[in-house]
Amino acid sequence: MRIAYFAYTNLNNHGAPRIHVRAIAEGLADKGHEITLIVPAGFGGIEHENIRTVEISSRPHHTVFWSMKARTWLAKNRDNFDIVYLRDFYNSTPIAKASKAAGLRIVIEVNGSLKNEISVSAEKFKYRMIGNIDRYFYLRRRFKIADVIIAVSPGLIDEYAPFAGGREKFSFLPNGVDIDLFAPSAEKEILREELDLSRFKPLLGAVGSILKYHIESPV
Repeated sequence: MRIAYFAYTNLNNHGAPRIHVRAIAEGLADKGHEITLIVPAGFGGIEHENIRTVEISSRPHHTVFWSMKARTWLAKNRDNFDIVYLRDFYNSTPIAKASKAAGLRIVIEVNGSLKNEISVSAEKFKYRMIGNIDRYFYLRRRFKIADVIIAVSPGLIDEYAPFAGGREKFSFLPNGVDIDLFAPSAEKEILREELDLSRFKPLLGAVGSILKYHIESPV
């Protein structure tokens, strides 16, 4: 299957978004699908025999303008694909509408709780305003167009189902751990001594933010 995978994700930056995009793209490519990964110019790519990266530039560099450029690109290349996979982001509605106009089936992946992410953002007012416009108006349009909606946590299905008119379109696809980046130490006692940690007290460590939909995931 020829898949157009749209992701407004900087693949040069280390972190969860990069890992998730690579996992999806490489997983589909390993199954023999032909993947065209469409990202903003300068955001990097993925090396794989079944993955081709297309970088689309926009000025100014913002999701609104990039989505419009991506929409135009998809309209011109519609005959080269069987399906569109969209990693959902602010203002991605033009891509969803272009998929529908081209007669292509579209899968939309929701990978985070907009409500919770706004609550921990340093720029709360800015993102609350943008997020609420997208959440309560454009998101419903994208979900209406989508053939399938993938959520990376059951908690996200609970949150977003009302915007899609129910749970029928949703599928749960759990995020995993990249074992190449996660290497638990076998020398725990030595590590405790180096970090001056007590041998008799439990230690809870966390990287990043722990949000409600993270905790509720069965993974």
